[in-house]
Amino acid sequence: MMRRFHWTLLLIIIVFILNAPSAVAQANDKVIYGADDRLDLYQTKDARLLKLADSTVGLFAAVQVAQWQSRASLHTRPYGQTMQLCHDEPFYDQESGPYCSGALIAPDVIMTAGHCVEDEADCHRIKYVFGFAIKKKDVLPYEVPSKDVYGCKQLLGREQTDDVVDWALVKLDRVVKGHAPLKLNRTGVIKDKTSLVVIGHPAGLPTKIAGGASVRNASFDGYFTANLDSYGGNSGSPVFNAKTGLIEGVLTRGDNDYVKRGSCLVSNVCSDEGCRGGRDQDRRRRREDSRSPAPRTRVRAETGDFLFTRRGFRRPTAMMWVTGTILLAVIVYGVCWRAAGYLLSPPMSPLTHFPEHYELPYENFSFSTRDGLKLKGWFLPSPGGDKRTILMCHGMSDNKGLLLQQTYFLNKTGGFNLVYFDFRSHGESEGTMTTSGGLETIDFDAAMAWLRQAKPQLMGNVGVFGLSMGATVTVVSMSKHPDIRCAVVESPFTDYRTVIARWFWNNVRVPYYPLVALTIKIVRSRVNASEIEQFDPVASAALISPRPLLVIGGERDLLMPPEDVKLIYGAAGEPKQLWMVPEASHTMCRETAGTEYDTRLVEFFTEHL
Repeated sequence: MMRRFHWTLLLIIIVFILNAPSAVAQANDKVIYGADDRLDLYQTKDARLLKLADSTVGLFAAVQVAQWQSRASLHTRPYGQTMQLCHDEPFYDQESGPYCSGALIAPDVIMTAGHCVEDEADCHRIKYVFGFAIKKKDVLPYEVPSKDVYGCKQLLGREQTDDVVDWALVKLDRVVKGHAPLKLNRTGVIKDKTSLVVIGHPAGLPTKIAGGASVRNASFDGYFTANLDSYGGNSGSPVFNAKTGLIEGVLTRGDNDYVKRGSCLVSNVCSDEGCRGGRDQDRRRRREDSRSPAPRTRVRAETGDFLFTRRGFRRPTAMMWVTGTILLAVIVYGVCWRAAGYLLSPPMSPLTHFPEHYELPYENFSFSTRDGLKLKGWFLPSPGGDKRTILMCHGMSDNKGLLLQQTYFLNKTGGFNLVYFDFRSHGESEGTMTTSGGLETIDFDAAMAWLRQAKPQLMGNVGVFGLSMGATVTVVSMSKHPDIRCAVVESPFTDYRTVIARWFWNNVRVPYYPLVALTIKIVRSRVNASEIEQFDPVASAALISPRPLLVIGGERDLLMPPEDVKLIYGAAGEPKQLWMVPEASHTMCRETAGTEYDTRLVEFFTEHL
């Protein structure tokens, strides 16, 4: 019965969008018409509009949303700074997040623009978030309740053409609670000058309600034009009849959002009847929304069918398009090649911390890997002559000294022998590239081989501590070393592609497709090693049992977020423990938890070694 309901709804919406003259609302330009009517929720006193806004959603790339227990953190970026806006531009100090908007039209169905959800796979890379809004003055929405974050179960339908049709229906992964489905005008009839309100996320901003608009021309077949105050990010926004509160259409198209004013940008402002209009402009319009939280277009070098040059206006030729496409491809590949080089040889932290700084005796040692690299390390003997030993594995771009700074208490207080070493190309070790864990498993194997040969008397009581990259290497490598008795891993990642995608997003807001995907492909071709292809931390975690495992993560970790840590923990067998440190960011669990961190690690290794 439920399946029949969804397909009936889909048929109704398809008929509504494709056949009704008022089906798709097309703002002539995604700009400000007359006065800027956009309001935050706290500025809106109309209870009916607030109720409509409560059932709209922002479409976030899944990597922007980190869920843990009852809260979901949203990865956003400063709107004004990122868009290079002038400081007097409205909402300059707010955050930009979603790249498109949508509306709840059934208990578990979202309606949005077709170009916002490209296919079934794309649908599952998106999180549909209710409540990304400013409900109290100066309180920015960096997080929402986890219950207001939904995934995609199925792309029910989608169509996009260059003319008019541009819609998508998404079945969510569960029925929506706390938000009422919106109602549609199913007659398909709308008249010129009908008062309108658009609700959504202009330029990825928190929910904005923009009234003061009306239908400019409802005579087109399958769409109407209106003077809505809207931007890239509003794509998929429901356009409401201001009197009835019914959805009249879905915002899909527009033009330049901003214009230059000196060295910065401001909103493109038109009179209520001004700026270009009509269907031809919409047919020529390229998609303005990218996978990033804000539109990639700032000021386009185009006006209609013409390119602007210093000599004036002229039509682009086929050769110009071909040349431009080839040049763009060369530039993109060059950028990705350099990005791959950065990933393989990132800036490394200098070795500045040594055991003598903590008044700890130690031995220098070195050993060789099977691919011919010489790695260096320190052996810190137990103060009391204990045989219990821990192999210490540092994170990417760090070294044995930085890890010593965080963990020397295991020797000084816990009484364990500690074996520190630098992974390839880190610290004092040889090597020209790092692979975030792939080839580093070779280094782990070599360190264990050194320990067996140089300290055979200690091999009955060996554990491992790994941090970030070192944690992931530990998870992957333990199945090959049954003589390891237990392990503690902090902030492990689930797979190479995901962690690199998150790093790019967190640091430079680059979406996965196409740049990051191409960069990772180049990395794999330049390394050309089987260890990279076989690197699967989640599958490897299942092979650690029955040896005890303690998994640690930070609830504020944006690089290895709680859901990734929990995925590793969930894959591991018993006995196992999970400790998520409140408020801790990446590799900062000890700094956040303080002495509790030291106590937990000493107790774990004491019990299991």
